[in-house]
This record gives sequence, C-alpha cells and structure tokens, in this order.
Amino acid sequence: MRFSAHAQEPDVNELAADKVTIVRSTDKTAKPFKIFGTEANLLAAFGKPKSKTIEFSEMDQVNFTVYRYNGGEFSFFADTLYYFRITGPAFQVLTPTASKNAPKYSLKVGDKANKIKLVYPKTYQARNSENVYFFWLYRLAGNNKDNKTRLERGIGIFTTNGLITDIVYEE
Repeated sequence: MRFSAHAQEPDVNELAADKVTIVRSTDKTAKPFKIFGTEANLLAAFGKPKSKTIEFSEMDQVNFTVYRYNGGEFSFFADTLYYFRITGPAFQVLTPTASKNAPKYSLKVGDKANKIKLVYPKTYQARNSENVYFFWLYRLAGNNKDNKTRLERGIGIFTTNGLITDIVYEE
C-alpha cells in the first residue's frame, strides 16, 4: 500500500515535520517519538519491539532495520526513519494545529475520519476516491517561516467505512 506524494499536487494541509510525534495511546508519561528521531529515540519512547529484522529493499537496493510493535511498524535506513505504518489504536500520531497555544491534534486508528474535517479542511476535501487523506510535510530553514522546504515523504490516512484504519509515513 504505497502512495506517491508527487504523482498529483492536491491542495492539502501542510504539517511541520519536526512537530509531528508518535506516542503510545496507553502511556501518557512515555516520551514521544519525533519522526526525525533515531532508532535509539524509538527504543527510548516505545521500549523493546515485538520483533526487529533487517530487510532488503529490491527497489531501493538497501537494507532497512524494521521494528515491529503491536499496532505499529517503523523502518529505518542509516538510523533515519524511512517509513512507519500505524495499524492499531496502541499508537497516536500527534500533529500540530494552526494555533500556537492549542494542544497537538491526535489521529489514531479507529477514529472517525470526518474528525479530520474540523482541523484540516483542505486535506479532508482533497481525499482521493479511495478515501485516503494526505498531508504534505515540510521543514523550515532556521526560524524563517517563509522558507519552507517540502519533503518527499508525507503522511497518508487510510480509511474504510468512515474509520481510520492505517496511518502511513512514506513517499
């Protein structure tokens, strides 16, 4: 299940990548994992995985280290998060909101998809025919809010029957 961020240029909401974090739903005191985090950051946030494997990607011709937890899979290349897929309610993806003082917005598997409409109306409107919602990610150069660099990776929210089933970070 892959999506391409550059196949089309939908008008969707953009998220500051350094502000997107993943937390365990059941452990409010655990450290959040930032998507620019390392393998050590992942282990510090979520503990020992159910499994850890080294997998070869034919397409990229490289080895990835894959950490699997109940409800989530995280793949690293050269100690950098390359891909994640949240498949269960054990994890939440926290995204920034438009207001600086507002708490981060929580997305998790099992949530109603129409909740996206309230905070991210462009993404909600731009969902594709398979009801996949997409967010562009960007980085700021220094503190200059006008100097955004769009990343090749984005976040896709996959739904079935109006409910979030998967949250994916990839190209």
